[in-house]
Amino acid sequence: MEHPGEIRRIQVIGVPVAQVTYDSLLRWVGQQVDRTPPGPTRTVVLANVHVLTEAHLHPEYRQAVLDADMLAPDGMPLRWASDMLGGGALPDRCYGPEFFARALAASEQRGWRHYLYGATTPTLQLLRGEIERRWPGARVVGAAEPPFGPLDDRVELDNIRAINDAGADLVWVAMGCPKQELWMARYRQHLTAPVTFGVGAGFDFVAGTKAQAPGWMQRRGLEWLFRLGVEPRRLWRRYLVRNPLFIWLLARQLLAGR
Repeated sequence: MEHPGEIRRIQVIGVPVAQVTYDSLLRWVGQQVDRTPPGPTRTVVLANVHVLTEAHLHPEYRQAVLDADMLAPDGMPLRWASDMLGGGALPDRCYGPEFFARALAASEQRGWRHYLYGATTPTLQLLRGEIERRWPGARVVGAAEPPFGPLDDRVELDNIRAINDAGADLVWVAMGCPKQELWMARYRQHLTAPVTFGVGAGFDFVAGTKAQAPGWMQRRGLEWLFRLGVEPRRLWRRYLVRNPLFIWLLARQLLAGR
């Protein structure tokens, strides 16, 4: 689809990764919220290796990812890959939990209204308490735990009516990959919020229900190793199978380019 704005995009194993920083993505978000008249909902995928390899393997998910208006480089490997493919050195990635925190901080001055859709009710309660403590001026206009299992139009459309009635500017969807991207692609035409984000485990990290990797591991692209150690049964396939697949696909792209 046509992407709004002048942000450069680099194809990384067939997916257009935007060359954005935290600040430039926040500026873009502000432009969408301030659109006059309001336009259709914009969707943002905070992309990592898992997102790109899932898109490579599954056509329906690939289409959902390509339908997004913005794919920001959440993972350090995407930042490095963009540089290797001619995008230039980005100063940092757009790490989902950190971008979520920065958007909450910015909204204290901008007045953006947030809706939290994802995780579990206890996590949402902890998250709202943490937001009130750290960003007391941020306006959370609603929160809901989505149903478990496959997407059900009857339930989801009822929940979307509640999101729309709340008057949210930014909708944060924390269902995990691939469900959250499929949700955004499937229901974006029903949403009235200017921007919707897939934020993965961002709610858990900001709420403190899951531990984040130390900063030095994140900067060196070793967050996957930390998370694998914390949740080996759930994440072993994602990291021990998908990471080598990404390396092979990227190497093939680089060799083809030369």
